[in-house]
Amino acid sequence: PWCSIIYDKADGVGILFKNDQVTVIKKREIIPGRLLLVDCFYQNHKFRLINVYTSQQFKKKCKLLRKMREILTVNYTTIICGDFNIITEEKDRIASTVYKTSKEGKLLKEISQEHDLIDAFRALNPNVYGFTRYDSKSKTRIDRIYTSSNVKILSYKPS
Repeated sequence: PWCSIIYDKADGVGILFKNDQVTVIKKREIIPGRLLLVDCFYQNHKFRLINVYTSQQFKKKCKLLRKMREILTVNYTTIICGDFNIITEEKDRIASTVYKTSKEGKLLKEISQEHDLIDAFRALNPNVYGFTRYDSKSKTRIDRIYTSSNVKILSYKPS
């Protein structure tokens, strides 16, 4: 063919509800396959749920973070989760190279501070690595959950 469309087979985000007490108000795919938001009511509280799958490419990461910053400007309790492909602090990795905070890592930290978001894993596990990605050269924690500071974070202990 004279023209072909190439899709990234790795793209894809979603939000599933197990509880039928959730009422979805709005859902929007901000960046197809990469940034999804759902506004909903649960137990008389308004929530904005955001799922991300950040590209490994610097420009695409920054574009997603700028869009995410825009959609965080609401007065809803917010929960953001997904694969950020970003490291924000030295204890998020073990590698043979020296750690240096990246521009996107700084931007993610800045956005978190601006919107009073808490890294839920780090709040529960201040001294645990919690790696989510492994390869032959490094171990990193790139999958994250951020919540508004008013969300009560409970520890989870598998049975």
